[in-house]
Amino acid sequence: DRLKEHRNPDDLIAGIRPEHLEDAAIIDAYARIRSLVFDVTVGMVESLGADKYVYFGVDGPAAEAVQLAEVATESAVGENEFVAR
Repeated sequence: DRLKEHRNPDDLIAGIRPEHLEDAAIIDAYARIRSLVFDVTVGMVESLGADKYVYFGVDGPAAEAVQLAEVATESAVGENEFVAR
């Protein structure tokens, strides 16, 4: 609903913090119903003490912005690459 209220939703970029992502297979059914669930292909799992970082990609078009293009050039990371903790 909030997206529909935005003047130009095609120009909106939303950020998601890695710690807000969870494996849908291990959360309770009620939380899963209330959540946004999507499939990913995991490229790597990195164990760092008590934390695990999961690197994954998703299908679909990537967001385009000058700042994002600069980051992609500097990091040599492809489109739609994400990390979750």
